[in-house]
Amino acid sequence: MKRIDSTKDIPWFRIENYNYISELSDIDLLNEFSRRRELYNNRDTILMEIELLSCYWKGILSGKPNTNALLEKKFSDEDEDFNNYIKTLPEDEQKNYQSNEHLLDDVLSYDEAISPIEILQIIEYNKKIEIKGIYKKDKEFSYFKDDTFYSSISKIFNDDVVACEIDLSSHTDDEIIASLKGHLPKWREKMEVPEPEKRFIKSSEVSKIKAYKIIPLLDLMIWEGQIDSVIPKRVLASCVYPFGEVIGSEDLSGGNAKVSKLLNTLLCDNLSLTNITGEF
Repeated sequence: MKRIDSTKDIPWFRIENYNYISELSDIDLLNEFSRRRELYNNRDTILMEIELLSCYWKGILSGKPNTNALLEKKFSDEDEDFNNYIKTLPEDEQKNYQSNEHLLDDVLSYDEAISPIEILQIIEYNKKIEIKGIYKKDKEFSYFKDDTFYSSISKIFNDDVVACEIDLSSHTDDEIIASLKGHLPKWREKMEVPEPEKRFIKSSEVSKIKAYKIIPLLDLMIWEGQIDSVIPKRVLASCVYPFGEVIGSEDLSGGNAKVSKLLNTLLCDNLSLTNITGEF
């Protein structure tokens, strides 16, 4: 394993490239950190071979570590490439292609916890139903197994995801939220999916991500994994805290060191970045 003995051995890294972080809102900062956490968790794999992660990693190594800007450019470039491709087709064939301009018009907002069902998921469910023999169809007739006609799709397939309908027109948001709160424990019991134990990030920890320059520090740690090398704590400190900040190499190692202690918390699997406490 190679040892990195000097900041000169890390030519791609410039701390001034991270000045944009000071202007980020707490939510945007957590989005940046969330992408770093994904990169860090995959640091021992070849990031350049994973499409979205390679977008982030190429930008970081080229001195453009703002992943939100990288994403916007990626989508813009893909949109332009697609539309340019359509223009190369014969005029009669162009009509068979939908412009990317309206491709996402019918996509509802989603996150890791809740995602409206997509058309592709319905097609996948249909395939699973046929494979399990729940539904059969030929040229003359179709049928369902009698004991599954009213069954919940999620329970039949033993998923840990519940597919459901939410009636927006007949119920208020408060009614829907109250209904979900009532059903969630019943669903978990029926599907034998216990509620995961999580700790939610605190406002003070969010502010320390900026103060301790956690994002550039993580980029260096990710790079360590990518090149199978070790960066000594003194070199890390020289890279990330070059202007005589109060943080030094002694703060990067040991269980009580403030930076390493914060990193251990932020990189813990059960830490949720959701602002459920309303602190930020």
